Amino acid sequence: MNETRKKQLRRLISEKFSGKQSLLSDRTGISPAQIGQWLSDYRVMNEKSARKIERLCGLADGWMDGADDIKSSEHKSGEWPFLDIQESEWRSLSDRAKGLIEGYVKKMIEDNQRDAAKIAGSQKEIPHKIAA
Repeated sequence: MNETRKKQLRRLISEKFSGKQSLLSDRTGISPAQIGQWLSDYRVMNEKSARKIERLCGLADGWMDGADDIKSSEHKSGEWPFLDIQESEWRSLSDRAKGLIEGYVKKMIEDNQRDAAKIAGSQKEIPHKIAA
């Protein structure tokens, strides 16, 4: 199992993090030293760590144990979330650009949720007229 997880970890770093262990560390909160130890066989990746990486990287359950392709658990249907942006265009962006876009989208979602909460709160405050 360790060889499979190590192979998948190398593949994940290569395909989703431009070959940079530090980017995987940033995403998962797992120290670069720990990642390096898994890759060098100094330590063995346990079940809990494998599932954490899958969850935080949007991978299908069990991917670290040998699934054939990287698939997001959020997009099991394979549906790309953007209409006017091709996945290949997204992949061609630098990590910095992807981070800026992700930050912008996250802020938009938070603003939208905050606005929806304000609207919901203000509707509760509107007195209803009683028909006579």
